[in-house]
Amino acid sequence: MAIKVIDVSEHQGQIDWSRVAKSGNIGGVILRCGYGSDIVGQDDKQWNRNVKQCEYYGIPYGVYLYSYANDDAHANSEAQHFKRLIAGHKPVFPCYIDLEEARYANFYRRAATIWCNAVKSMGLIDGVYSGQTYVNSVLRGFPTTSWWIPRYGDNDTVPETWEMPQVSIKYDAWQYTSTDGISGISTNVDVSIFYKDYRNNKTYTAPKQGSTDILYRLYNPSSLDHFYTTSIAERNSLANVGWKYEGIAWNVPKSGTPIYRLYKKSNGDHIWVTEGAELDSLVRSGWTKEGVAFYGSTSDKNPVYRLYNASTQNHFYTTSATERDSAIKQSGYKYEGVAFFAR
Repeated sequence: MAIKVIDVSEHQGQIDWSRVAKSGNIGGVILRCGYGSDIVGQDDKQWNRNVKQCEYYGIPYGVYLYSYANDDAHANSEAQHFKRLIAGHKPVFPCYIDLEEARYANFYRRAATIWCNAVKSMGLIDGVYSGQTYVNSVLRGFPTTSWWIPRYGDNDTVPETWEMPQVSIKYDAWQYTSTDGISGISTNVDVSIFYKDYRNNKTYTAPKQGSTDILYRLYNPSSLDHFYTTSIAERNSLANVGWKYEGIAWNVPKSGTPIYRLYKKSNGDHIWVTEGAELDSLVRSGWTKEGVAFYGSTSDKNPVYRLYNASTQNHFYTTSATERDSAIKQSGYKYEGVAFFAR
């Protein structure tokens, strides 16, 4: 599935990166290195510590610099600012210029050109962060390697398809909230969905607005069980009785292969299966069929892996081969095969 990436700066204070790494809740982080021209006083006060700690704990990272450029001299100085701070480091994720100063919007395109050329000259991945208003106007058609676009909607911690950026270009990342919480960070933090995983170069298809449903994943720390639902009301109801919301499991189409949800009263387990012999067998053996939970894709590009833990008597589903393998090696799960396919 698409990955969760946070971005941080000195405004998050001194981060406990060991806790961030152990949380397993993120796939990467974008670190602010500084802002504006190449002046030491404009280095991010936590940059050196943040980048060294990410490298120490093996947290993949990218970089951004907040731009105030309004002419070539300032833009070149910002590029030099980045080059000075990135020396000796090798980010996995792109290096972004952050274009938010509306008063300099007419210079965005030129600032982005100078930035991207500088980043690429160092053998790194260039990128541009800017709002959809500018992506659709002064930056329209700009040839950057990676677009990172903020759009918050109601700015809660749950991304909905109606909140997605309304742009005509293909983008790598959508920053959907500034109010999430991450273990090891004492303040709220910005969170993005990255549809390209730069750790392995795998690309995920961003859903079109209204073309898919979001499947939410929850975890019960008492029963060690996972639950999957497209219903916001059901998700919230479970969260209110002790289930932990873990984010988006994957995107599901609004039509396709029906995926049925069944419940076993004796142990409280749920299982999600396609129509056929297994479904019929489960019903005959006492499972209660609760109806169509969601739909699977008719394409076989994005498999959903099914695992079972005999000790806890629960099923687990994921689109991540890495998470699948980790569950097998570390949590006692047995791999049961591909259950169906995500969008």
